[in-house]
Order: sequence, then structure tokens, then C-alpha cells
Amino acid sequence: MAFNCIIVDDEQLSVKIISNFIQQTGFLSLVAEFSNGVDAANYINDPKNKDIDIMFLDIQMPGMTGMELMKAFDNLPQIILISGHDTHAVEAFEHGVTDYLLKPITYPRFLKAVNRAKEEIETQQQSVVSNNSTNHIFIKQSYNLIKVESKNICWVEALGDYINIFTDKDKFTVHSTMKNMESKLPKDTFLRVHRSYIVNINKVEKVDMDDGLLVVEKKLIPIGVSYKDTLMKTINAI
Repeated sequence: MAFNCIIVDDEQLSVKIISNFIQQTGFLSLVAEFSNGVDAANYINDPKNKDIDIMFLDIQMPGMTGMELMKAFDNLPQIILISGHDTHAVEAFEHGVTDYLLKPITYPRFLKAVNRAKEEIETQQQSVVSNNSTNHIFIKQSYNLIKVESKNICWVEALGDYINIFTDKDKFTVHSTMKNMESKLPKDTFLRVHRSYIVNINKVEKVDMDDGLLVVEKKLIPIGVSYKDTLMKTINAI
């Protein structure tokens, strides 16, 4: 399995070096390069694009800095920051970045960072385990695996590097990604309606298209603009 990567850096030499390093690393796949944060943000927001596992992100860029790009999203891939200075290191780790690389970057240091990201992704993917029939999932809580019937899950909400899973009775917080959770749930019942929300269609009580909201168990859930058409095709509307 290869992890999808993007590079966001306005320095072409740095992009070339990181791109070469990615090509040398068997478990990485480069899917896009951007010279500014705005274009990268537009790519991340577009659900038609591939999900990103690792982002190599420069701090100083025109239009939108790397730090500003991170703060604009609640649910981002593993972030490996790139900078010519260490002045932002403390702030970066406060925002939960995976690693902080100083230019010029060497391959051994690069490999250490991506191995750390790989371990983090694999840990997240193990937080929620499904059986083959997808009738239920097991949620890791401390040292226990708790069985939860899929039909009892109302919605899933992104929370930074974590997700909240809401059932009709409980809430579970696990270290995982929306991409991973989406793959564990029955596709005929659960639908991504926003970058930060997955809902159980059978639990939807109301769809307010004017305000762009769903009501699930009295919870107001926003409908992402890019998810609206899929939602309307999925629900049984007359």
C-alpha cells in the first residue's frame, strides 16, 4: 500500500529534492505539487481528488503560509513541515504536526520523518476495526475492543487527528481518520455529507437545502457544497 503525498512549497529546488526522495521511497506516492497554499487548499477541499495521507508543507509562501493552511482545516493528513529556520518549531508541534524538517533536507532525515508518519497512519487505522460483513465495528477504548452495531451509529464527526463516533446512546473518541472510518462503514447506509461529517442516512430526520443542514437525532449537521448533489441522489426524495 502506497501513501498518497502532496508537496506544497514555492521553492522549486526544495520541491525537486522532496519529489526525488518520495520516488526513492517504496511506500510513498506523489499525487500533486503546489507552489502556494491557496491552490493546495482548493485541492484538499475538492472531494473528486484523491485523499491525501501525507503533506510536505513549506511555512513561508506567498498568499497563504503553511501555518495558515494548517489552521484553515480541522481534519488534515499527516503534516511534515519544511522550513529554512527553526523559529516556528514550537508552534508547529503545538498544532500536532508529524515532523519538522530543516532545509537542506537529507534523505536519512526525510526517511525518519515519513516512517514516523507511516506509523501514525497505521496506528489510526487500527483504532477502528470492522468485520467483513460491515454489520458491526470494534472500537478500541483503552485496552478493550467494544463492539458497536453499524445500524446504531448516527453520525461521525472529525476532530483534528481524532474522530467522534456518535451512536443513539454513546459517544466514542478514537485516533483515526475520516477516510479510514468511511471505509469501515456500509456504503449503502453511510454517506459523507461534509469534509468533517459522515451520517447514517437512515437516521436523517430532515434535510434543509436552503440552509445547507441535515438534522440527525436533533443534531444540526452542515452539508458541504461539493457533497450536495451526491446527497440528493442518495436520499429517497419525491
